[in-house]
Amino acid sequence: MGIEASPEVSVVIPVWDSALEYLPQVLESLADQGAPYKLLLVDNASDPPVPGDLRPPPGAVSIDVLRLPSRVTLGASRNAALRVLDTPWAVFVDADDRLARGALRVFLDAAAAQRGTRRPLIVSGAVLAWYAEDDRIATIGYPPRRAVRLQRRPTLFALLASTEMVCSMTCAMIDVRVAAESGGFGADYGEDWEMLIRLAWRGPAVILPDVVRYHRQRPESMGSEGVRDRGVLARGSREVRALLRHDRAVPRLVTLAMPLVALAHLLSNARRHRQAGGAA
Repeated sequence: MGIEASPEVSVVIPVWDSALEYLPQVLESLADQGAPYKLLLVDNASDPPVPGDLRPPPGAVSIDVLRLPSRVTLGASRNAALRVLDTPWAVFVDADDRLARGALRVFLDAAAAQRGTRRPLIVSGAVLAWYAEDDRIATIGYPPRRAVRLQRRPTLFALLASTEMVCSMTCAMIDVRVAAESGGFGADYGEDWEMLIRLAWRGPAVILPDVVRYHRQRPESMGSEGVRDRGVLARGSREVRALLRHDRAVPRLVTLAMPLVALAHLLSNARRHRQAGGAA
C-alpha cells in the first residue's frame, strides 16, 4: 500500500526538563509508521529548551516546536497543541513512551474501514508495559476486555468510560475538531480520562487488538506517582464527576445517578491503587 502525499494525522509530544533525555527514543519509534504525519513537539517551558533544529524522523513531512511561555499542566500543554493542529486526526504520545511500529497506519486503516457508519472519534489499541532498563515487554491487560466488548454499543461504552479509565488517550488517534470543541483534555491528574469521556459521549470508539503503545515503567512518572496516592486519585475522580454534571453531551440520567458513579469511581480507584502497590 502506498503512502499518501498529504498527512491526515499529527503526532504531538509534550516535552519538558528531564523528559528531553527520552526524546531520541520516542522519535526513533516514529520512523516506520507506514503513513505520513506532521510532528509537533510542545515545549512546556522546558529547561533546557527543546532544540529547534531536530531532524524529522522518516515519514514526518514536518517537525515544529510549539514553545509555551510558562509551565502548564500536561493536559493544558496538549490543549495548546489542539488549538494549532491542521490535520483531522491527532495522536498524543508521552515523551518517555514508544509508538509501536506501523501504529499510525493501523489507526488510519481502522478509521477508513468505518466509512458508511458513524465516524469514530477515538481509535485505540493495546498497550504493553516496557521496562527500558533491560528492554523487557510485559502484558498489562489494557484496555480491559469489557471495553473491547462494548465498543460496538457507543452508549454503553460511554457509560463504562464514565466510571473507569478503560481506554488511554495517549497513543490513541482522536478527532481533532471534536476534541477541541468539546473542551479538550482536563487540567488536573486524569486529564486523558476527561478527554475520553468527552469524546465517548459524542461518538463511537474503535478499540483494536493491535499493540500501539509501549508504556515505559518508571516509579517516578506522573502516572505511577498518581495511582499510588489516594488523594490524587480522589481529586481526579471529582474532576470527572464535575465534567459529567456539566457536559451537555452527557445524558441527564447519568447526572441523576451520580452517587452510583461516585461509588464506581471509589472501587476503580481502590483497584488501581492496589495494583500499583500503593500504601494502605
